[in-house]
Amino acid sequence: MPQMFPMNWTTMFVFFIITYILVVILTNYIYMHRPISPTITLIKSNLAWKW
Repeated sequence: MPQMFPMNWTTMFVFFIITYILVVILTNYIYMHRPISPTITLIKSNLAWKW
């Protein structure tokens, strides 16, 4: 995969924010269309995986 930007700290930070926003949108979409319990489990597993 070609690198369009130098992979420094700022680029990684911006990429993390964009990814986080996409995850939040996806989580809200799942929350709108699924029961709440699987959504909470998904959020907890994602937080455990990230941190």
